[in-house]
Amino acid sequence: MTESSNNKFHQIIQARFVDLMISDKVAKTRLGLTPTLIETTTTRDLLSVEAKAQKLKERKIKTEEEFKVYVNEYFHDALFDYIDSKVTDPEYLFSEVLKLDTNLAKTVDACLSKALNTKQLAALIEPNTIIKRELLNIVNKPPFREKDSTKPFQEDVGLAIRYVGIDNIKAPLLAIIAKQWLPHSTDPFSDFKLKLWQYSIATANCMETLAPRFNVNPLHAFTLGLLHSFGYGLVMRMYLRAFDKIRLEEMHKARNSGRSDIEKVLNSLVLDGEFASQLVLNHGLDVSLLLLQHLELKFAPLAPAMEQIVNNEAIDSLTPIASLLLKSKTYSQYKLLQKARLIELPEAKRFLTGCKINNDFVTILNKINLTKLNLSNRTSQ
Repeated sequence: MTESSNNKFHQIIQARFVDLMISDKVAKTRLGLTPTLIETTTTRDLLSVEAKAQKLKERKIKTEEEFKVYVNEYFHDALFDYIDSKVTDPEYLFSEVLKLDTNLAKTVDACLSKALNTKQLAALIEPNTIIKRELLNIVNKPPFREKDSTKPFQEDVGLAIRYVGIDNIKAPLLAIIAKQWLPHSTDPFSDFKLKLWQYSIATANCMETLAPRFNVNPLHAFTLGLLHSFGYGLVMRMYLRAFDKIRLEEMHKARNSGRSDIEKVLNSLVLDGEFASQLVLNHGLDVSLLLLQHLELKFAPLAPAMEQIVNNEAIDSLTPIASLLLKSKTYSQYKLLQKARLIELPEAKRFLTGCKINNDFVTILNKINLTKLNLSNRTSQ
């Protein structure tokens, strides 16, 4: 089997996975698994005039639906062009869409430094009340605090860090920050945010667990696994933000050109899962790379590994951390597709072996908890 055919197959499964993140309905519709509407038959034969009227009605409905499909496609062409023009603009992405807090970016970088001390970390956390609250919430619950403990709750960030140990607090803190960067709402694709987070945690847990086998720093691996998919969320935000903006612009153009029929259809359009999925697939990983580049991480240069993945470089040419990312994200995608019953066994075998994931590798990965953040003790990383 040629490398190009393997790449094409891998892309097909990746597209199916992105469909699943958008919604189960989108994924099943693409695979032809959604039930079709069965036309009910009448209990009597139609009179000839009734039959003729029904055929005319059906033809009109079909024509209207075809016209709506055409307008929806031309509208999304305009929307795609707009997003294509914005998706490589860091200023737009990280100042308008994400509104990236520079202090949080510094905190991420600081966590990846071996020289970080408690005082420095506490000073970075203290100004952000949300991060501070979430961190103290974690510290004051098991496993860091015994369930029936009568000791006072930790209310000081510095004392909380000392209480659990700076090496034990870094990964939970990174996860708290990453969660702040998720879209606040993705309606009508209500499951997208949760699925994106599940996928990110799964990949991060795989990478951290397997990092020693690749001679990679476990915390660096965890961070890359956590952030490699965040471009998906940013692209989804862009689609949700731009939809009405471009729709209103196109309605104005249609009105000015005397096409009230097009204006009427444009006014009836709603957010489309299949087009959203295509956008996320087209740009998601590229935007993740831009995020990692924008963070300018001094203590863990993660962007070069992400760039190798974005460029779809040959597996044998990947750096250890890039190879680890490829295998971990592939396995996580497989498990989520398997849970949704959207991948057959032969497809799964080809998908995994195409990334050189063998049975021994799967045996190790099957023991990893893909759904929860690992809060167990960590040695110095």
